[in-house]
Amino acid sequence: MKRLSILILMILLTELAWAACTPERMVMIEFRDATASMLQGSANPPLEEGSFASKPKVLYRYGDQYGRLEEAPDPENGIHALVIVNKRDAWQINRFDGRIRHIVDPDPDGKFLAPVFGRPDGPDLLNEYEFGCEMEFMKSRGIEPETVMAVDRELETYSFSEGIYDITLVVDPDDQLPVISMLYVNKELDTFMKYLSYVIYRVPDLTMFAPPDTGEED
Repeated sequence: MKRLSILILMILLTELAWAACTPERMVMIEFRDATASMLQGSANPPLEEGSFASKPKVLYRYGDQYGRLEEAPDPENGIHALVIVNKRDAWQINRFDGRIRHIVDPDPDGKFLAPVFGRPDGPDLLNEYEFGCEMEFMKSRGIEPETVMAVDRELETYSFSEGIYDITLVVDPDDQLPVISMLYVNKELDTFMKYLSYVIYRVPDLTMFAPPDTGEED
């Protein structure tokens, strides 16, 4: 495959300087990068609205050993990516042609990571803020929420700053589930992540992380 899915860069990180996110229950999160729609008219938008990068993705994760990312089809590049992580094994599947890439983490203590704003050359702070542990990130730092009104809806916001970075989490006060995550760099909006759905399962479905049984391996 020509392009790595966003989570492939996160799977094999080891020797962590922080405690990795470990959700006690399996979560399903549908999200999209809505930065372009928030920065319409800016001189250097981070991505074009309607581009592949702005399409919704679905992430399943359970603890720090299991993950699954389903991306939207990318016909222009002939890719429809599915990433499955099961402990030390990870598979990147192109559902357009059935090809599979299998990766094995050489570190037996490696963790599955899913940073909301993670980037390979970024600071630890951005890797610590993970899908599935957004509230835990804020609560572990003693952040208290503020109430805001958005149109006709009351929401709660948590904000944490470190150096040039500011992370803001917006949650629904009724169920305390994330609605929006925002990253500001030097006080300017860098990333606006919108949550389309956020489901916490009572019982994990480990079949979601089962190894693929069809296709041709690279």
